[in-house]
Parts: sequence; structure tokens; C-alpha cells
Amino acid sequence: MKIHSLLAACFFALSGAAAAATGPAGEFTAVARVETAGGTRSMPCTIIVSRPVPYPEVAPLRNLLEQGGQQAVLAAIRGGSRGTLSLGGIEYPLDLVIFEPKGKGFRYVVVTSRPIRWEESEQGESSLDYPFSVVVFEEPEVGLGEGQVCPRAALAIDDEGHVRAVPYRERMGVLKEIRRR
Repeated sequence: MKIHSLLAACFFALSGAAAAATGPAGEFTAVARVETAGGTRSMPCTIIVSRPVPYPEVAPLRNLLEQGGQQAVLAAIRGGSRGTLSLGGIEYPLDLVIFEPKGKGFRYVVVTSRPIRWEESEQGESSLDYPFSVVVFEEPEVGLGEGQVCPRAALAIDDEGHVRAVPYRERMGVLKEIRRR
């Protein structure tokens, strides 16, 4: 009888660990395809989500965005240590990762502050109002998922608190073959 109880306890412990492994935190691999001045580039992408937040927790950012603009949001989220984005061999820290349940998986909005180029700051280009890089994707229930990549973006937040990327001049790139590791 003790063996059956022990086996049952182990089963429940393992099933709890498996459920925790499929929570919103995790590691995802994909292929990113973006348009650059030199043409279309495809590169491997790894997204490690370590400390995501649900949409209700980002509601205060909407007021901050309305009152202080993109730079106020940038100052508030910079250094958030929410994970990493590796894109083509370069690793970026994630300043904000927002999730919401979608079916048996999750929808993610991944935000990192992008490095501002010297010519942008020296010439005061309008791209300075687009200080983020944003990746939006859904974890697929089965098979491979897809998403979008916006290398230069501003953030917009609707009345329900959903964050979306507003691209700067370029089209959104594509994130393909998304899978959880």
C-alpha cells in the first residue's frame, strides 16, 4: 500500500512539474525574416522568457505613455530583466514580456529597447520616437507557430491594456517556425 501511495505522490509531483514547465516562462526558437537596406535577411532567433507579466500588470504603462510618451515608457521598463532575445548571434535583454492565455498556449508581446544609432541621435531623426524592438507571437497548441518582428517600433496601448507595436517606416518582419524547447 505504501508503494502505491509513493508512486501516486511521485506521479502528482511530476505532473505538477510538467504543468509548471508549460507556463508562460520558457525558451522558444524560431527563424526571423526582416527587410533591411541590403535586402531580406533570415536569421535564427531564440527568445528566453524568464519573468513575464500578465496584461493587467501593465495597465499603468498606458497613463505613463499618455503623459510622458515613448521615452517615459522606455525609462520605466529599461533593465526589466525579463529574459533575452538572441537574433542572428546578437543578444538583447528583454525589458518587458507580456503574456495572455490563448487556447492551450500563450500570446506574447516581447519588448526590448533598441540601440540608437549615432546618426539618428546626431541628426535628431524622427526614428528616435521609435525606441523599441518588438516581437509578437503565439505559442502554438500543435506544430510550429508564427509571429511578427518590428525592429524599430513605438508602443501603443489600447483601452483594454493590450500593447501593440507601431512600426517606423519599414514593414513588420516575420517570425516563423516558432517552437518551445
